[in-house]
Amino acid sequence: MNNKTHNILFESGMRFPLILLICALGVNTSFGFPGFNRPTITAVAAGVNNSVVDTGALVLNGAHGHPLQRFAEAGHFTGWVAGDLGADNYGSRSGNIGVAEVGGGYNFGPVQLNLALGVTNALQHTLNDGKTSFDGRYVVVDAIGAIPGTPLVGTLTGFGQWGQIDTTRNVLPAASFNGSTESRVSGGAARLDWVDASLVTHEITFTPYTKFTASRVQIGAYGETGGLGAASYGQSNDKLFEQTLGVNLARPLTKTVTLTGTLEGVHRFEGRAPAITGTLSTPGESYRQNWLRGSVGVDYALSNGVLSVSVNATTYGDAPNAWLATSYQMHF
Repeated sequence: MNNKTHNILFESGMRFPLILLICALGVNTSFGFPGFNRPTITAVAAGVNNSVVDTGALVLNGAHGHPLQRFAEAGHFTGWVAGDLGADNYGSRSGNIGVAEVGGGYNFGPVQLNLALGVTNALQHTLNDGKTSFDGRYVVVDAIGAIPGTPLVGTLTGFGQWGQIDTTRNVLPAASFNGSTESRVSGGAARLDWVDASLVTHEITFTPYTKFTASRVQIGAYGETGGLGAASYGQSNDKLFEQTLGVNLARPLTKTVTLTGTLEGVHRFEGRAPAITGTLSTPGESYRQNWLRGSVGVDYALSNGVLSVSVNATTYGDAPNAWLATSYQMHF
């Protein structure tokens, strides 16, 4: 074998494992070597969308989900601090989530106006020890009023959230890519409560309610850093509509302690998240469209306010699966 033939065989032998390595890293899907790129890119896109959508849902159904607690007597002010901390692990989701807010309002008689400001945080773990983190800010405005001549109380809510998303995508055996983008959520809700509709017994009050929620979720386009194999993600726009039917229960245990409970069903009208675009073009993750939420809690009346603590859980759906909610409410 001459030297020329030997060199050709040697170079070919070196190229073969190099090609295998390129395939494994998924350096560029346009070359037809997706490797591990497709599942990791899809996981990151799903983590980004879930983090933004689920924090917004927790605001409207958790820290800001009990408007009657914020409803003061005519001519009086109200103020509160509230927070939720929980797990978000259903389906492809794996992480935690949190919300904290402070708010206040005044009842003018025919209507009460409330304003709340808050922060949100979510962390989702993705494939190969990757992660997606979201840090957001939000503002909520409520108009609450009793409907004259009826036991009904209506609430109209406007909601805006904006935040920063940071992603880390790891591709085996040794590649890591980072990305960053921004998101905006805007929306509102219309709710109707039938206050103390009936007494299940002489001690338990029963307040059914219905709520319709609409929101628009916008996530900016961005590209990863990290060298060969970095992916790009197109802009994402989603519109979500949900209908909720539920009931709140309350039973005084003592003069200062009241046992509370909630049971509600939620239907999301959309069946799938927006399509993933950019390096890959593929349908978005399927939504679970129906789920139940239940909570059990305690209200403790203090000299100048009410401290509320509750444990919440949902069936398998597109909502956080469990969280602890706390709030301190004052009327003055």
